[in-house]
Amino acid sequence: MGKKPWHSTEWRKNRAKLIEGKSCEWCGSKEALVVHHKETFYSDKEYNKFVLNFIKAYFENRKSTKDTRHYYAACPACGSSSLQDRQNMKTALREPDLLQVLARGTPSQPPPKMIAVHRPRFKCYQCKHETDSPVQKLEPAIMDNEIDSSFYNYFLELHRGEIDKLFSEKVRKSDEKYKSFKDVVILCKRCHLAHHKGLVLCKSCKKNYHAKQYPTCWDCIPDSDWKKTHKKIEVTLPCGSKVMVEAGFWDFGGMFDICLRHCPNGEGINSCYAFAKWQEDE
Repeated sequence: MGKKPWHSTEWRKNRAKLIEGKSCEWCGSKEALVVHHKETFYSDKEYNKFVLNFIKAYFENRKSTKDTRHYYAACPACGSSSLQDRQNMKTALREPDLLQVLARGTPSQPPPKMIAVHRPRFKCYQCKHETDSPVQKLEPAIMDNEIDSSFYNYFLELHRGEIDKLFSEKVRKSDEKYKSFKDVVILCKRCHLAHHKGLVLCKSCKKNYHAKQYPTCWDCIPDSDWKKTHKKIEVTLPCGSKVMVEAGFWDFGGMFDICLRHCPNGEGINSCYAFAKWQEDE
């Protein structure tokens, strides 16, 4: 979808000016500051959602049920659309993509692609029936506010130009808002990472973090019979080290807070390669 606004030189210069002389709005630190946008539009993730909303709006005011029906290839034995097109790239036998042909419903569309096939070509996931000749059926494309996947692809093929034009305009407006630095918060890298983990800074000690559903961090909870009942458990850190923590401690801050307090190497989360790798695999 093009270059991201945060990759531009102009945005980086404006960010540097914005954080100059500032401090973290959570903990007060003046080191390793970042700009956190309260709302971020990720075009790669939002495209499918935009298409779904476009399809629903397209048919919203249409009274004819025919407009919202589509063709699909079905098993001749049970009528299910769960057909496996068993392609075999080792054979020289090549035929048109029959599932694509039946889903279109009209011969006026561009010719389908040619694919290598297996005999019998189709197998039904539902009843295990094998056939070379699936039947063509017609059904509603939108049922219970859910859009059939084959109809989604067919509709997108016909309206991609219009959809992409509207989506590009939405991305442009979002990028302009992002570059304007509206609705932003200045945080240090540690607090910024905690925010993305769903944690907040403890208001009592201003040092540790905890999940939003708790009033304070584990250390700031008054000693009580409930807290004393939590036995210590062994936790393996991303770097392989093992530490002992209270069982309830995990619910309050998770691996983020455990690493923050019990890092055996003293590197800190921001510079720990093992913790970064753990986040990617999580």
